[in-house]
Amino acid sequence: MKFKEIVIYSGPTDRINAPPTGQNLANPLAFQGGSYNTLLEVLSSIRALGACSVHVSCPFAPAEPRWDVWTGLQNPAAHGFWPKNFRELNHRFGSQSELRRFIRSCQAAEMKVIGEMTFHFGPGASFPEGWATPREDWCMGVLPRLNLRNPEVRAYVLQTVDWFADMGFWGIRLDTAFELPSEFLGAVIATAQRRGLFLIGEVFDGDPTLVQGLLKGVHWTDYPMNFSMFEVLAGKGSVEQLHALLAHPYSREQSLATFVDNHDVASFVRECVRRSSDPGNAIKYARARMLMALSLIMVVRGVPTIYYLDSWALNLEGMADPLGSNRLPAPWGQRPILETAIARLSTLRHTRPELAHGTYRELWLPGPRNVWAFAKIGLQSTVVLLNNEDEAVDLTDLGGIDAQGLLPDGTIHCLLRPGKSFVIEGGRISGVLAPRSVYLLGN
Repeated sequence: MKFKEIVIYSGPTDRINAPPTGQNLANPLAFQGGSYNTLLEVLSSIRALGACSVHVSCPFAPAEPRWDVWTGLQNPAAHGFWPKNFRELNHRFGSQSELRRFIRSCQAAEMKVIGEMTFHFGPGASFPEGWATPREDWCMGVLPRLNLRNPEVRAYVLQTVDWFADMGFWGIRLDTAFELPSEFLGAVIATAQRRGLFLIGEVFDGDPTLVQGLLKGVHWTDYPMNFSMFEVLAGKGSVEQLHALLAHPYSREQSLATFVDNHDVASFVRECVRRSSDPGNAIKYARARMLMALSLIMVVRGVPTIYYLDSWALNLEGMADPLGSNRLPAPWGQRPILETAIARLSTLRHTRPELAHGTYRELWLPGPRNVWAFAKIGLQSTVVLLNNEDEAVDLTDLGGIDAQGLLPDGTIHCLLRPGKSFVIEGGRISGVLAPRSVYLLGN
């Protein structure tokens, strides 16, 4: 399976399936009780969502717990981003044999495993002299950055890339990869390619030109698309912003890693609720907009990542910390609200090759109504209709959407919403778009 054909499921190892007895909701930074073994218990549920790859936390032992300078809470680095070295494993997640068993179980289920790798140590970590950059260069002022100009450090990191391959990982997500020296990143890419690993690189920046200029050989996180979806879908901005983004040359990169939520951004649903002008229906409308966002990452281009909290579409508005609230343990023993919709979207992506490989064509540019229509074209075509307004839109009032040569005349049923249909006459689509809605049409 090629990289851009997969759907990734991502989340912190200790939170995806954390038993209630191990949870510490009073401190979202604390270890929450999940492990490789508890992940195995929900592997079939993750697979049922249509995911064919699981992205787990950095597997290495964390530095000693410290009081977090930003929240005032004790931070044991359960997220895995503050390792004390790259040789000891995080025993709370499980032993090396349990990690191997998890990876082999994923492989048996035809799923791939993506690991996480950082390029700094945690607070208080000990390391040989010359292994860290000067203190003024440390990440956030407290995390010692690796001195990647030191040959011993470079060899140490590249050996760690080999370790991921030896363990059976399919790929590695590189934390803050955009900050790495290009020469060293090139060495990481070469090692990964030699070992058959693919790389996802974090670039926490909304500038598409910056993303476009980064080294090839890495599948970069698509923060420009993420930031735009927050502004347009959560903030009810003009869909012209998304149209302009897809017209930017960086969007030709089909291997960008798209997402709605992750551990570094506030909850999308929370943002929808926060910006709502109708408090009584805020969560209902927010979940509709979440489905719009998830649909877009499945069809625009790139590789979609489903965050572990996406399928629950939780109302996190009451949480004081927007980032902490997006790192809570997943609800225990509850069926995710958007489970069926996500599974249907994944199935469409797997069975309609044009969604992953097809050519993008604009069908309706934003005008008097905040409506967007485009097609993904391959051996067959899928038409996407999106209404970003809080009111219904009759396509007849817009003169219909031109689908000439893409779909035949007649009644056509929505691929995502069974029971909903549109009419195509003379090559033009007519019908009513519900408020806050997205439709996928195809034969």
